Amino acid sequence: LLAILSFTCGLAASGGITGAYLNGSRFMNNSNALVMINSLELLVHIDKMSPHTTYWSYVLNQARALGWCQNDDATTEELALARLLCLARARTNRDCHELLESWDALEMTEQKLLAECFVADGIIEKTFVFTFLPQCLANGKRNDRVGLTSVLTKLVEIIEALQNRGYFEKASSDMVLTLDLSDFAGFIGSVKSSSVFRSCMQYSKFERLGKGVKLAMSHANWARVNDLHGREMSEVEMLRHLVKRQDCLNADFSDGRIDCTQGKLTVKRKSCLKKWLERDQEESVREDYLSV
Repeated sequence: LLAILSFTCGLAASGGITGAYLNGSRFMNNSNALVMINSLELLVHIDKMSPHTTYWSYVLNQARALGWCQNDDATTEELALARLLCLARARTNRDCHELLESWDALEMTEQKLLAECFVADGIIEKTFVFTFLPQCLANGKRNDRVGLTSVLTKLVEIIEALQNRGYFEKASSDMVLTLDLSDFAGFIGSVKSSSVFRSCMQYSKFERLGKGVKLAMSHANWARVNDLHGREMSEVEMLRHLVKRQDCLNADFSDGRIDCTQGKLTVKRKSCLKKWLERDQEESVREDYLSV
């Protein structure tokens, strides 16, 4: 443990062309030190706790340090959100608030899929390991034309595509499928149009990378990365749009979020369709504003 602490204190200490940095540690600042303290406190008791308990204790402690998820019995959604906070490198209450707002903007079906994926342990339940996902989230947050909500929505689309194409079945006995998102992360940081980003999966492809898979953005996506005016929806995108709306309506009716009794239509606050339409409108307004 002392060796790990010493190593992390020395990160980014060279100072580049300016020479060695002698005034403390560049990396081990106040926020990173709190993360390290949380880790070391749990590792001290690793012989008394299961790996599952150790891992989720760390994740929940990180979320609680940001003032979120204070209850002892966390739900599946709360566990997933706590892990997402760690993946998004949330260090302040503002970071936490932004991520929770992006999560709330997702449809319930999208939240459920992401929650199941982030909570699965890869031992009993099959799951994915997304390399470069923290970079995807960081780039999405910095790029005004993308945003965290759009990155999470696109992650749902990626998971659905992998499931529909049977990559887990092809992986035979492997419980974990590694997906390399490095190309996707670079695209998120560079794209200049919201509509180009929304349609990027249509021109992307999955490539085998050892036992894992890489999401390659292809030449067609990179050729449009600097397009400022976006593009109109293709027939495939329009069809996917319509199917999504129908799924939202079905979910709302089955869960009682839309009520048509007594000849009156009532749409409740957490309606999937309402949230989806609001998000779609916000993306269109942002696209128009940034283009101007």
